[in-house]
Amino acid sequence: SAYASDFGQDTVDAVNGWVSDGTHGMIEKLYDSPSDIESAVMLLVNTLYFHGKWSEPYTSTWQKPFTPYTGDAHDVETLLSTENTYLDGEGYTGFVKRYTDGISFVGILPDEGLDFYDFIESLDCTELYSTLRTPASGGALVHTSMPKLDYDYSAELSTPLKEMGLELAFDP
Repeated sequence: SAYASDFGQDTVDAVNGWVSDGTHGMIEKLYDSPSDIESAVMLLVNTLYFHGKWSEPYTSTWQKPFTPYTGDAHDVETLLSTENTYLDGEGYTGFVKRYTDGISFVGILPDEGLDFYDFIESLDCTELYSTLRTPASGGALVHTSMPKLDYDYSAELSTPLKEMGLELAFDP
């Protein structure tokens, strides 16, 4: 919805309420006070909410060493499970873990020695889709371990929106 407002406390409260409703309370507020938006001419706000339930929930975790891209190994809470869909693609292996609503999580791990960012750049979506359609497992059990993940993302969208053709909206 769109409406005109003075960007005062009522607007901050309305935006925060809309964001909280749209994320089922996971993001309670986007702005603290009117001073956060006082220099804005327009606000464009959207929400994304995903709350899937695993078909087979994770039932065990343990502290296990994990080495992120930076190379600094440390112990993290690791989720353990047994799945029945093993993926063996060009430059990666992986697994599929299903949600209750018919969608799935796909975890892929580049082959040892491949740089993560180079792998992502070279990932062939057609090949990945083919691998997902014809997994290698043949019904075998796949024991998986994966670091527990919390993910937050925020972005300043004026540059991408300008690149999409909305330059005039950002011209004072």
